[in-house]
Amino acid sequence: MRAFVVSLLAAAAAPTAAFRVSPVGRGQARRGPTQRAFRARTSIRTNPLWVREAQRVPYTQDDGRVDERGIYEGRAFDTSERDGCGVGFIAQPENAGEANHDVMKKALNALGCMEHRGACSSDGISGDGAGVLTDIPWSLLEDEIPEVKDARSNGRAIAMGMVFFSKNEEERAEGKKLAEETALIAGLKVVAWREVPVDESILGEASAATVPFIEQMFVEGPGLDAAQFKRASYIFRRQIRGAADFKGLGPDSLYICSLGEKTVTYKGMVNSYSLGTFYKDLVDPRFKCRFAIYHRRFSTNTTPKWPLAQPMRMLGHNGEINTLLGNVNWMRARSAAQDSCDISQLLDSDNNVFQNCDTSFIDGMGSLVDTTRSDSANMDSIFELYSKSGRPMAEALRFMVPEAYENGRVGADPTSPDFEMEKDVVGFYDFHAPLQEAWDGPALICFSDGDILGATLDRNGLRPARYTRLKDGTVYLMSETGVVPLDDGDVVEKGRLGPGQMINVDLKTGEFKSNQDIRKMIAKSQPWRELVENTQFALKFDKFGDAYNVIDSDEEATRSTTVIRNQVAFGWGVEDLTMMVSAMASTGGEATFSMGDDAPLAVLSDRPHVLYDYFRQRFAQVTNPPIDPLREGEVMSLKMFLGPRGHVLNDVDDASTTRLVSISSPVLNGPELTQLKSKFGADGVSPATAETMSTRFDSSAGAGGLEAAVKALADKVCERVRDGVGLVVLSDLAPLDGSDAMKDIAAGTTRGLGPNEAYIPPLAAVGAVHHALIEQGLRMRCSLVVETGQCWTTHHVACLVGYGASAVHPWLAFDAVREWLNLKGTKMAISKGTLPADLDDEKALANFRNAMDKGVLKILSKMGISLLSTYQGAQIFEALGIGGELLDLSFKGTPTRVGGLNTEELGNELFTFLDRAYPKPPEGEEAVAPKKLNEDGFVKVSNKLEHHSNSPQLAKQLHKSIRHKDSDMYKEWSNSLRNRPITALRDLLEIGPDGSREPIPLDEVESVDEIMKRFVTGGMSLGALSRECHETIALAVNRIGGKSNSGEGGEDKVRDLPLPKGDTDANGVSSTLPHLKLGGLKDGDSASSKIKQIASGRFGVTPAYLANADQLEIKVAQGAKPGEGGQLPGPKVSGYIAEVRGAVEGVTLISPPPHHDIYSIED
Repeated sequence: MRAFVVSLLAAAAAPTAAFRVSPVGRGQARRGPTQRAFRARTSIRTNPLWVREAQRVPYTQDDGRVDERGIYEGRAFDTSERDGCGVGFIAQPENAGEANHDVMKKALNALGCMEHRGACSSDGISGDGAGVLTDIPWSLLEDEIPEVKDARSNGRAIAMGMVFFSKNEEERAEGKKLAEETALIAGLKVVAWREVPVDESILGEASAATVPFIEQMFVEGPGLDAAQFKRASYIFRRQIRGAADFKGLGPDSLYICSLGEKTVTYKGMVNSYSLGTFYKDLVDPRFKCRFAIYHRRFSTNTTPKWPLAQPMRMLGHNGEINTLLGNVNWMRARSAAQDSCDISQLLDSDNNVFQNCDTSFIDGMGSLVDTTRSDSANMDSIFELYSKSGRPMAEALRFMVPEAYENGRVGADPTSPDFEMEKDVVGFYDFHAPLQEAWDGPALICFSDGDILGATLDRNGLRPARYTRLKDGTVYLMSETGVVPLDDGDVVEKGRLGPGQMINVDLKTGEFKSNQDIRKMIAKSQPWRELVENTQFALKFDKFGDAYNVIDSDEEATRSTTVIRNQVAFGWGVEDLTMMVSAMASTGGEATFSMGDDAPLAVLSDRPHVLYDYFRQRFAQVTNPPIDPLREGEVMSLKMFLGPRGHVLNDVDDASTTRLVSISSPVLNGPELTQLKSKFGADGVSPATAETMSTRFDSSAGAGGLEAAVKALADKVCERVRDGVGLVVLSDLAPLDGSDAMKDIAAGTTRGLGPNEAYIPPLAAVGAVHHALIEQGLRMRCSLVVETGQCWTTHHVACLVGYGASAVHPWLAFDAVREWLNLKGTKMAISKGTLPADLDDEKALANFRNAMDKGVLKILSKMGISLLSTYQGAQIFEALGIGGELLDLSFKGTPTRVGGLNTEELGNELFTFLDRAYPKPPEGEEAVAPKKLNEDGFVKVSNKLEHHSNSPQLAKQLHKSIRHKDSDMYKEWSNSLRNRPITALRDLLEIGPDGSREPIPLDEVESVDEIMKRFVTGGMSLGALSRECHETIALAVNRIGGKSNSGEGGEDKVRDLPLPKGDTDANGVSSTLPHLKLGGLKDGDSASSKIKQIASGRFGVTPAYLANADQLEIKVAQGAKPGEGGQLPGPKVSGYIAEVRGAVEGVTLISPPPHHDIYSIED
């Protein structure tokens, strides 16, 4: 039971009404008052506990946006920044002729054709960003800068930096002074500055308001050889960023677009056809180059900025990195695997310094990854470091964005002439997989360091990339063909990049490498297969066996009582077993439910919920489609690696000392967990040890003791990892040290929680430990496995992995499956043939795990993620009802739009479950164990249980009021809605008192008829709705001049035309639509939906269907099941529905998540 005080912005209300929020009393929790406050927008003064501290957490730096309420809204890139861009390149290598201005002219022309790929401000001129990455125009610069001409004519190395300064003269002077002083520290000297000629008159209002002062900086390195100068220039650029941050000069005041000897980036917040007009250099005939990467940016739901325009320093990226938060966190964790070096060591060392020294977060240098940057900027930063460390660009991008080599896609055909080479390529990917998680998401990447120019696609190939090669060696690659006019007689090859493919061009020799050429190069670079054989060891699947995980030491207790008591203690309900686990165990798949959830949010419910219910999975949207796990499952993988590991930049010989265990499913059974632990220690394959750490704590500490227990667990894990533990099993099956249950362990039996024990919710435990290990620089030294009784759905597994776990042993779920098989009802269903006859323990448990695996793949696919290893730690969730205190304890970096549950309140919910399992008996009586699971009614409507907005009682009231035109019944129905329990956040809003706002004169308000013309129904397909309901909705909405939406199921052609004259009788019954027996129709009525929907299944989509639409709607995501497709169970596919949909009666219809062809702008 709870109490709430909620404050929301009045501005969220409609213009004609004021809203206020009233306190809603909820009583008190049994173990103490639970006071929750949803503080929205204006409540920072009333709840300072929710205000995140101003100082930066050392390892997270910028944890994201905290609004004026003190509510953490998450990092911008994590919650709102997404790109969908146009990118391409033109290359005319030296062997094809001297550098010339024609290359830039063609690049600008091609960029101008990319305007549809970008976004434009409301001023009609300002763009999200456009730019080119190209050769430094030395011929132009030598004409204008004497210092440049002197250096180059005398053979001295010189680098150029493109710098955005503040328009404020004092800040600009401070920035230039800072750069010159920092250069001296790096052993360099700034020899000249050049103001870049620009035409600001062409800028729109938004661009002009933030336009920087743009200068070019020229740097020499007296006494440095070529390699030292290159390294010093890189360190110098990052030193400037660190010094600028210290001085309070952010990227808006000082930002270096590029700094190097070979390439320069011209970019800005302009549209594609204005770049050459803004930057006068680009149209100067003296601007000569061999190549140009061009880019037009489309940024969704975020404010464009000059520094975020692309290309970056080494690449131009079209796509989204869906795993960015995980990539950033793992990069920080990985930095601890390298030596700590100061800047002087970096400058004085040899060229291997970046392999051995951590450069991610050195004092005095800008951080390698930064949550204020975009996904593309962070990827560019990592890619640049890997390139500077000596890894070939092709290799670096190949392990950052690997092709889909799993599931036999590469190296599986022994008859192929490239079989051995492909096996070596697989070895390369396998070797790097545990050292560098993939930067996962749709991506077309063009890249260059000034010597090599190339492009690659992600493993799904969800971005178009077509290339053309000419006889003279010129190469064009672009998002769309035709942007540069070409003579077909000059073409020697046209092609396209397929999923995971790469090409590159040597800008000096003109050598063109195909994807297969690059594979061969990578395969030969190291004995990858041998390295993998020596460093990675697969865990074998083992039988589940028939032994229960928990055997109560009390001889009087029955097995079923033991299982039930444990289920109650861990928050299980009847529906969890009968509707979820039973379906998974019997079919090998998740249960099919209807869309939507009409029960109260967990934070608004009167009933206790498990912690997972407070987290919502985020999903792919806008420019980023989900993956179809049915048709595209072969590009997905659940493979995970466990054990300590090094840094991907360490020498191969150092990295080869790593010993890792691989698993092909995140769900382990008991024998497999035992086998896994045996792989660690003196007798295992890894020298690191394995240790099980109990997550139980003494229940006498009460709900308030949960926080201390979590912190103590995190401290203990960090201590043991320092001592050499490489596999930590966080277990609520393991008893507290020194408890009586230790004797049971020694005897080979284990009991569940005792009456004096509590447990840390596993999600809170793994999240807190994961972040504590990152903070302490220990995360790469160990892997986390969660052994818990509180995990029985795919969402639970996804949460645990998303917050750091490598694997899960859901011990109580396995016991529950075994016990379900022993129920009389289950045995009867098997005997009657309702359930498979061969459904024994082993089959049911294997089904359950298979359902878990398929469900986790579906969850990954909703976010456009292919690999579980990249989902791990990525925290792709939004908290709904979790307060700042609990977020800081276990879920750092998780966005939330409202506050909510604190740690003690979570403890109250936990102890509610424990009290159900061990109820306090009346005085003088013995405690009685629960005989059955608690029934909460979270899924099914049931009297006196959880409230549901769409209850049968409400439906009956509405039907009766309509059929009988009963106004009293309608009022009863209306009052039932008004007085329902709090279910959604909007229920906390109330219309304010009269006079709180000035009323609008009625003569200024549109008529009802005009307003109703804008009414549009939601898209509900034929089949989801009955034929009668589907047609009646269309008829009604058409009468008022609105638009009904067909949904994705097609429409009967009989509905195409209005009812003809004489079609209806005196009772309003139509001969065209005789099944609408209630009548009320009239000649001229139309049952045709004006909005016709197209989904990836194309059910019922015909030329006639499309021709009879006023508006076409392409279905990108389904609101009730975001990131998933539609599904119509077989029993609902009648003969009529099958005919309309072009399907087969009785066969389930699945319209998977939309593939690239459905949403793509190219279509």
